[in-house]
Amino acid sequence: MKKLALAILLLWCSSETLISQSVINVSGEYTYYAPINISIEQAKAIALHRAKVQCLADEFGTVVNQSNSTTIRTTNGEDEVSHFSLGEIEVKGEWLGDWKQPIYNISYDETTGGNIVHVKVFGKARAISGSKIEVSIRVLCNGVTPRYERDIFYEGDQLYLSFMSPHEGYLCVYLVDEEANAYCLLPYEYSEEGIAYVSANENHVFFSKSLSNQPDLVDEYVMSCAHDGETNVFYIVYSPNRFTKAADYFSSTSLRQLSYQHLQEWLLDIQTRDAQLQVIRKNIMIKKLK
Repeated sequence: MKKLALAILLLWCSSETLISQSVINVSGEYTYYAPINISIEQAKAIALHRAKVQCLADEFGTVVNQSNSTTIRTTNGEDEVSHFSLGEIEVKGEWLGDWKQPIYNISYDETTGGNIVHVKVFGKARAISGSKIEVSIRVLCNGVTPRYERDIFYEGDQLYLSFMSPHEGYLCVYLVDEEANAYCLLPYEYSEEGIAYVSANENHVFFSKSLSNQPDLVDEYVMSCAHDGETNVFYIVYSPNRFTKAADYFSSTSLRQLSYQHLQEWLLDIQTRDAQLQVIRKNIMIKKLK
């Protein structure tokens, strides 16, 4: 029995080491020339995303998926042949978190009247190995069916989120505003589990009392913003393996809150430990009513 226990321990340790060794430091930079109708915050978000993607592409490479189709249309007895090709580029690595905060340099483009955003990024990343569980996530506005999916909200709009996975698992959801405040939206405030369980092949709609079998636990959310065109980011964290949300505290807004830095450190830690865990980001804009 001792030999068996030792073998199991060594196997576990080697697996942990393998996952840990696959995580590397990466860094890079990107310059985004923003159109005049793009706000500075939007431009910074676009530049940051593209810098991370470029970093991952440089380090791990890319995969080009191309689909081709041919259509034949007959007009007045003559065949007209059209070819259509669609290519998609995917990076072969994933960004786990920042080991240093991004550095921005913003200047004004006198030619176009827009902003020039240069950003340097510093992160921890790893190659994507195997296939992730495919999940369906929709951010919904003022309705609970797919046709209410939106990425632009107005003050006073009701927020819902739908989630479906072919495999049972665990879920938590954070919202980060432009002031780098991170709020835990799921699990609900009075949940004692520290995580939300999701069953397989079922469409779960969160933040709706009427669709829950435990309505007293459900938190409902109405959107607000400090200024017109505010950008918020959802972090939807899912894994088929049980995990627990990050430690947080009640804020003055009555939402459970943690610092953005703490959120990033926690995301980096749990992704390093669990190769099956996914962090899906969804951006929304919140506008003031005219």
